[in-house]
Amino acid sequence: MRIILTTFLLALTISSWGQKKYQLKSPDGKLVATISLNDRISYAITHEGDTILKPSALNMALENGVTWGKGSRLKSAKTTTSHQQIKALFYKRSQIDDHYNELVLNFRENFNLIFRAYDEGIAYRFVSTGNHPITVKNEEAVFNFSKDFNAYVPYVKGKFKNIESQYFNSFENEYTYTSLSKINADKLAFSPLVVSLDHGKKVCLAEADLESIQACFSLTLTVLTPYNQILRLIQRQPNKADITSCSNWLRLANLIWPKVKLKLSFHGVS
Repeated sequence: MRIILTTFLLALTISSWGQKKYQLKSPDGKLVATISLNDRISYAITHEGDTILKPSALNMALENGVTWGKGSRLKSAKTTTSHQQIKALFYKRSQIDDHYNELVLNFRENFNLIFRAYDEGIAYRFVSTGNHPITVKNEEAVFNFSKDFNAYVPYVKGKFKNIESQYFNSFENEYTYTSLSKINADKLAFSPLVVSLDHGKKVCLAEADLESIQACFSLTLTVLTPYNQILRLIQRQPNKADITSCSNWLRLANLIWPKVKLKLSFHGVS
């Protein structure tokens, strides 16, 4: 059974500086994503009033010189609610309850930026709407945390001479528990990465809707003040990626957990 309700988003806030903001809530209303459109696109996330991410930039640079998320011009926006049951063949339950609210931002630079809000997390992806193949040169995802939290970091295991040699690994590893300020930018890591927040909550940063193995990432940290940590998750690949027919969710899923025993997996989270 699938129920889809479509409404056009009317709650648009425009500040005196011309900034546009859209708000997307999870079906239970606890998770809230606020997307801001200015010269750069950014988003912020709260859960039951607690700040999960402060305003964080996102963008995707193409080989033709265009960068989705920088100077992008909005053409239209709409929200959709979807509720369906998905049959699961290899899972602990026979069906998965797929319930989310979706915001589609359509830009004049031939791309959509789609956000989805589930009760369990927030996800986004870039989608090309043009008629020609594109090549992604670089993608940047920024996670602006309010302070120097501890995190479970899955570094690539072994001794390597340089960044390029770290791509040859088994994607089987132990997690290093460390503070965000001590993340090693000279080592590649892969998803998922878990950050421990206040009030017993944890955020899992992961790729979703994977068709193959997870990618490797370079983790760098920018310290604005002693209480403000920005984690930059930059996808690094040995060769440029042609995503002519790619329909994957290319970026994060933020999963919010209460105080429960932490369980980690090495595959993508949808």
